[in-house]
Amino acid sequence: MFNPTGLQSLGPSRSPEALQQDLRRVVKDGHRILKSLCTQLQRMEHLNILGDDGRGILEKIEKARKFEVRPCSIIAFIGESGVGKSTLLSALVDYENIVPTSGIRACTSCATEFSKRLPGMEAVFNAVIEYATLDESKEEMEILSEDIQDETDVQNIYSGDESDDEFFEPRPTKKVRRSDVSSTDAYKIALSKLVALFPDFQESDIKNVVGKLEKLYEESDCLQSGRLTVERDEQERFVTEMHRLISGRGSNNDEAQLWPLVKTVKIYLDSPVLETGAVLVDLPGLQDNNPARTSVAQKYLQKADKIIVVSRLSRILTNDTATALAQMGYAKQLKLDGRKSITMVATCCDQFDPNDAKNEFGMVDGFSKTYNELDKKARKPSRQELQGLNPDERKSRIEAAEVAKNQLKEFCDSFRDQYVPTRIAEEYSKFLGEGTEIKCFLVASKQYQDLDPDSEDAAVQKTQIPQLRDYCRRVSMNQSAQLVKNFIHFDVLRSVSDVRVLVEDLGSLREQIRKCICADLETAAFNMKEALDKLEVACDKRISKCRDDIMKEIEALAERGIPHCQNVLQAFYKLYQSNTFRAVCRRGGVCNNPKQPKRDLNRRFLDSMEHGILELQKYCWVDIEESLSIFTASVVMLLGGFKGDWAKIIDRECPNPTAEITESRNAFLSSLDAMSFETSKLLMEQTRRVKYIQQEITSSALSIARVKSAMKSSYETAARASGKGAYGKMLEAVGKGIKQSNIFVDIKASIAQILWNLAFVLNVENVTWCFDFQKVLKKSIKQWTAVSQMVGQVEGKEKDKLRFIVADIEKRRAQLVLDVEKFEKETDI
Repeated sequence: MFNPTGLQSLGPSRSPEALQQDLRRVVKDGHRILKSLCTQLQRMEHLNILGDDGRGILEKIEKARKFEVRPCSIIAFIGESGVGKSTLLSALVDYENIVPTSGIRACTSCATEFSKRLPGMEAVFNAVIEYATLDESKEEMEILSEDIQDETDVQNIYSGDESDDEFFEPRPTKKVRRSDVSSTDAYKIALSKLVALFPDFQESDIKNVVGKLEKLYEESDCLQSGRLTVERDEQERFVTEMHRLISGRGSNNDEAQLWPLVKTVKIYLDSPVLETGAVLVDLPGLQDNNPARTSVAQKYLQKADKIIVVSRLSRILTNDTATALAQMGYAKQLKLDGRKSITMVATCCDQFDPNDAKNEFGMVDGFSKTYNELDKKARKPSRQELQGLNPDERKSRIEAAEVAKNQLKEFCDSFRDQYVPTRIAEEYSKFLGEGTEIKCFLVASKQYQDLDPDSEDAAVQKTQIPQLRDYCRRVSMNQSAQLVKNFIHFDVLRSVSDVRVLVEDLGSLREQIRKCICADLETAAFNMKEALDKLEVACDKRISKCRDDIMKEIEALAERGIPHCQNVLQAFYKLYQSNTFRAVCRRGGVCNNPKQPKRDLNRRFLDSMEHGILELQKYCWVDIEESLSIFTASVVMLLGGFKGDWAKIIDRECPNPTAEITESRNAFLSSLDAMSFETSKLLMEQTRRVKYIQQEITSSALSIARVKSAMKSSYETAARASGKGAYGKMLEAVGKGIKQSNIFVDIKASIAQILWNLAFVLNVENVTWCFDFQKVLKKSIKQWTAVSQMVGQVEGKEKDKLRFIVADIEKRRAQLVLDVEKFEKETDI
């Protein structure tokens, strides 16, 4: 369970180390909260009761658990060339001349980062110079080539006299440029970089720069590896080497300078200002005479966490720096990023003398009177004044003037420290906008480095280097506090809120929802049963009607059977002799000679009915098959609709089903698919049965053997006839036998029985199928209900555990919020 540890007493005098310790403690408490939530959610995920929303929250919590307090605040120092940025950085890290400085030209050619020494670094001074890859450099060369070529083309096009109509041509369409500066500046930047890389570069060589670049990479080990590491224990050797690398100056002007290929220079050393995670970045100066170095500073501003604008005290109230920043889009960037503060550093404040103060503050109330009084006392007595004094008086007079001089200096410095920040705020608010907080430090970097490390604290504090150093330390601490605050509010507490909402909606089914689903399923099942019953009854009616229609046709055929038989006898009489007829009768009306089919009386007697029944098969029997097809297709359609309705009910009421419920749902849907398949099989079986019945009627009801048996006595009587008129007697005996045997009535009755049996069997099969489906449906609903009840019980227990965890966290929420709010106030800069 989450059990936050009490914080140390918060106070402004606490060290950054103590603050970091408490920040880690709060983060640890946040991790405990996330772990408790994560463990329970993982258990519920293992039980397949978490759902998509729960899994999404679990993923966020698992991602949030990776948060660690790793302060790394990038503080970029930006300003014009020669304002003392490098000297300022050396003073802040407390290593004299750790970066190159010069009083006559710009020295810094690339971004130089100062970070605390990393674990595993054995040397006292460490640096890593990172270079662009060959592909990156080639891409850069293409852009540089385009920039130079564009400017050259423009100069060539417009070098002539445009007033000469004969030679004047319209201006070419403007190309889309890849550089983000003006064409002239891009040309200067490109030329500066190429000349640095290739000292003998001429604009005519523009097409060969890629080849030269590849050769340069081949000859340079550091370019091939992409980095160069410098490790030294002696500061002097380290500084000398770093001066050469950072300033970009080789041993002579013919040596290639690699600074255009440098991405970043990272220096690692031990310094109090770096201990809290601050990364101080020395950038090339604004408005450098080398535009390539200016572009380095411009690009780096985009990734800095804090920008510190550096300017000489004597120039800080001019618009040069403000204008340069505005041109670089910094003011717009501040607004887009939502930043409402900027930090200004005025350098070379030790060069500010009373005359400067008099010129600057002479018109300010409260200054002139005090200044004049101190200035009068501070004036050195003339020789004439000193000649009239004894040695003691002379010494006293000189010392008094010296004291007054120091007082005057202190007064001017204090007025400067009070008045200049206000003037700076007024000046820079003009382009940064109202409401922007402007912090200001007036530093004396050179004076700080010249002071004895053991000198009185007041003198050191007066340089404001310690205050600026503490400010940089607090920047990283403030960022850490902000990160921790965001972690607590947006990761921890929001996760708790998400889980609190989730736990109420979590679960495949609540009891009320389960009852609603069961009621919906029962209703759907009842509707399905009614629909199936209607289909079955309708199918039975259609088949019965088809049967009755067939029987009507067969009755008509049967009535025409006796006249047909008389016609057959008359036709036989005309074609054959009496001996032939007698021979057929002796054989029971059968003729075994396949070449004489007309002699087979039994077959010819049935011709009329058999032909009529075959005609019936073309439409009446088709109606039976169509009735079965309609029934089957309607059943399959009903099953599909019911399947969709059932799935919608479950999916609507159970959006996050467990594996068990999903399995039960899918099993039931599979059973419906199986029923659809069985329905199709039923149609096939019934269709085959109908075909078989047709064959049975033809082979059984219309059997020649049936006729032979029914006409046996008649044939025997006919065969015994003799004497005069025997042929006529034979015909009379057979004709009379046809009437008396009721053969066609028997055939009609036999067919009727077959059709009744068919209709009955088909009806029983359909009724049985519907009944079996209803049993499957009831069983599936019962199984699903049992599964849902079991799942609901498991879910209830796990949700109760999650509720308990959330409730326990809520008890500690206020203290956690209070802690991070105190950190934010304490580290406020």
